[in-house]
Amino acid sequence: MQYSSAFRFPPLSRFVKKLCVFLIAAFVLELLAVNFGRFNVFELLALVVARKFTPEGPAVSTLGFQTLWQVITYVVVAPPTPDGVMSLAFSLLFIWLIVSPFELAYGPLHTIRLCGLAVLAASIPAVLLQLLFPCLPPSDSILYGTFPITYAGMATIAGLARGGTISPFGLFTITAKQFLGFLIGFSVVMFLASLNLAMLVGSVGAIGAGLWYTGWMRRPPSRPSTGRRRRSSVSGLKVILSGKDEQKKPTGWLNRVTTA
Repeated sequence: MQYSSAFRFPPLSRFVKKLCVFLIAAFVLELLAVNFGRFNVFELLALVVARKFTPEGPAVSTLGFQTLWQVITYVVVAPPTPDGVMSLAFSLLFIWLIVSPFELAYGPLHTIRLCGLAVLAASIPAVLLQLLFPCLPPSDSILYGTFPITYAGMATIAGLARGGTISPFGLFTITAKQFLGFLIGFSVVMFLASLNLAMLVGSVGAIGAGLWYTGWMRRPPSRPSTGRRRRSSVSGLKVILSGKDEQKKPTGWLNRVTTA
């Protein structure tokens, strides 16, 4: 069944609201530290996955002890420039448009898991690529910003609409495979424009994380280990799992998803 589609801004969910406030506060502190404290927080927290030439000999890797925290902290920093301000603004907008509907349908726990998985799925493959293929040419690959959360959120749309159609912003209708192809194609175009191999690997990793997580959510519930069912301590209450009833009808906010 196909529903009519129209664009509406979704409500700002609780976790997404806290996440946006945290990211804005982190960026403001970064600007203050860089411009007034002369302390380059961006270089400390962004994940630098690169190999550079040295005057003494061949190219060397920039991976080191700092990589242990940079695989996580890169998501909270952006370049301390005017372009960084605009990049953060658009990132927060897409987090609102993409991740808020997911949280409203499936709850904050699934949203936190998805965001954490996306962050690691983008950074760890980029680090492994540098470690396993030292023969790659020197580059200035660097990871920063919230792009993994956005890519993973959009991938969940394709994962949940498997075999169905998607209406992005109520403008047109495409299949889930076409939408997934658009995400991958956009990542490739961004790589061709920036030649940032780490960003390409991170984008594909985040997309894969979103697809895997939707498959994990679809898994059948595990059977209880004992044959006897536990009685609820409170009688007369009906438990509704988050997201179960919402899938039966359109939310009317952003992207209309119709499953086959």
